[in-house]
Amino acid sequence: MLNLNSNKKVGFNNDNEELFKAKELFIYATGPDKSAVVRSLYDANLEGNGTLSDIKKHRMVTVVIDKEAAANLDQDIVEYYSYKFA
Repeated sequence: MLNLNSNKKVGFNNDNEELFKAKELFIYATGPDKSAVVRSLYDANLEGNGTLSDIKKHRMVTVVIDKEAAANLDQDIVEYYSYKFA
């Protein structure tokens, strides 16, 4: 479980090479100050370099955002990161 902070860093240090070898990433972003970084993750270029592009290219990622982090996001972004349960 990793924190996505407002500086576009993930995890607990800046060395993510081993991190991205994991089978699954579970990332959480909480609080109103995380809206911008969640939007940046959503908009990250799959062809790009950097932490957010690497996250987006990973084979299995779960991103959890709370209501405060979602409050300033467009509805399509909120829906992208939302699960629908029947």
